[in-house]
Amino acid sequence: MLEADVVVLATGYRASAPACLDGLSRRLALETDGALALGANYRVVWDGPDDAPIYGLNQGRRSYGVIDPQLSMAAWRSAVVLNDLCERPVFRLAEAEPMVAWRPASDGTAQEAGRAPRLTAS
Repeated sequence: MLEADVVVLATGYRASAPACLDGLSRRLALETDGALALGANYRVVWDGPDDAPIYGLNQGRRSYGVIDPQLSMAAWRSAVVLNDLCERPVFRLAEAEPMVAWRPASDGTAQEAGRAPRLTAS
C-alpha cells in the first residue's frame, strides 16, 4: 500500500489555441487537432498583416517536431523569434552547412502512390 497526500493524474494534452486569442479565432489557421498552425519562425498562420505577427512558442510539436516543447530548446526558439522580429540575425542560429542534409529518396514510389516522399540523409 502506498500513502500520499496528493495524487496528480497526467492524463494527456489537448491541443488548442490560447484563450487570449479567442477574439481572433476566425482568423487563425488550426491543425486538425485544434493546435495553432505555425509557419516559418514560429509565426502563427493567420489572415492578418505580415507586419503584425503572432508567434506560437510551445505550439510547434506538429510543425517543428517532438523536440519543440522541450525546455532545452527555449533559448533557441526565443532567438528564432527575436531574429524574425528584428528582421535581421541578432543571434547566429545555425552553421552554414548542416551536419545532415535531408533529401527525398530517389525511387519516386511514394509520390506515385500519393504519399509524402521518404527522406534520406546525404
